[in-house]
This record gives sequence, C-alpha cells and structure tokens, in this order.
Amino acid sequence: MDKPIILILPFKDSENERTFIYNNYIEPVIQAGGLPIIPAMSASQSDIKQIANIAHGAIFTGGPDVCPENYGEERSDKVSPRTSHERDYFESQLFCSLYEQDKAVLAICRGMQLMNVALGGTLYQDIPTSFPSSGLEHNQKEPFDEISHIIDIVELSPLERLLGSSQIGVNSSHHQSVKKLARGLETMAASGDGVVEAVYAVSKPFIWGIQWHPEFMFYNEPEDKPVNTMILEAFIQAAKEIVEDTSYETI
Repeated sequence: MDKPIILILPFKDSENERTFIYNNYIEPVIQAGGLPIIPAMSASQSDIKQIANIAHGAIFTGGPDVCPENYGEERSDKVSPRTSHERDYFESQLFCSLYEQDKAVLAICRGMQLMNVALGGTLYQDIPTSFPSSGLEHNQKEPFDEISHIIDIVELSPLERLLGSSQIGVNSSHHQSVKKLARGLETMAASGDGVVEAVYAVSKPFIWGIQWHPEFMFYNEPEDKPVNTMILEAFIQAAKEIVEDTSYETI
C-alpha cells in the first residue's frame, strides 16, 4: 500500500523572504508511516484545490497570530506584527478544501486557531488580557519539551477514547485561544482557566485541533503513555484509511 501523502504547512518569514519548516514536524510523520510534502503557498484557487486533491492528510503548524480582520475584529496592540495575510488566505482556503473532502487534519496551536476562524469562529487576541486571573503559564519559555500545565479532557470525546485519560500534561506556547467556537466543532479538552485546548469536527472522520505543541514532545515522552505520539499515529492512521478507500474521489 502506498504511504499517505501528508501536507505539512510551512512557516512564512516575509522579512527574510523565506518559507521553511522545522525537522521536528517532518521526522515524526516519516516514523509514523506518512510521506511528508511541504506545499508552496499560492493564491490560486485551482492550485489550492489541486494541492488538496493529492493529499490524504495535512498538519497545520504553529506560528504568528491569525489576522484579526479574518474574524471581524479590530487588531489589538497585543497581536504579533508578524501576521501574514498571504499565509492566512492560503491555509484557510486549503483547510476548507480538505474539510469538504473529508481529508485527515491535525491542526497545531496557530493551526487550531486558523481552523476555527476558517469555519466561522473567533479568537481571544490575548489570553493575559482576557484571562487576567488565569494563573496558568500558556506561553512558556524554553525548554519547550517540558509540561507547562494540565488540561482536562472531555468525557467520551475522541481524545478521551484514544488516550483513556481524563487529564494530561501539555507544553504551551501561545497567547491567543479560541473564543467563539465555530459551528461544527466541539471541545475535546480545556485548561483549568477555561482556555480551549483541543477541538474536533463532529461530522468528519479525523479533523482535530490541539493548542499545545506535540512536535516538541515526541522525543521526551514516557514509553508507557506517549500521548503525543498516540495522537500523531491516530492522525496518520486516518490518512492511511483514505489511501485504502478505493472508492474515494477528489472534488
């Protein structure tokens, strides 16, 4: 059987005119049985649809904030100056095409926020401003492969069924979070201060968003309960099932 083609969405560095991806996104996908492809950003609808058509799954990566204009809000002075309308547009259009085709998606940190906005949701532009009494460290400093705080997993959610746990420890490197949850998404986990930490698309085989960064945790997990590896392997398995489905058609 062919390996599933997994898009890994790259970072956009406009200041230095480069597009790039970190190896800690690529290597775990290879180890889990996927074939990673790094797509070039394009504003062409036909290009975006063709990219979606060849993929079996996609990882939407972290990075700078999603532009608030995309969810109808004025920009706070807390929003990163490194936002990219080009990246937001490409990823939003690509996500919607993958969503329509029931492709597998794992959206990480900014990726989860982008997914929520693409489906009509909104974001808190700055957690310290919106949750001043939180007491949790959502934007930890290095090292990023250490647990920052605990999250509570929703009972009977897909995440709880996969991990068999009601709580897990996660790292955390974000200052924004889901505000209004988009239609079609449900929460799978939240931190003690109410910040949404994981979501999924109810009507889709595997479209998950997680607010933490598993790519930093893959090599620092207990062997008896490697939760981040379990999530990645579940995502790759969902993509493999698309490869196996001979009746599958692109649109």
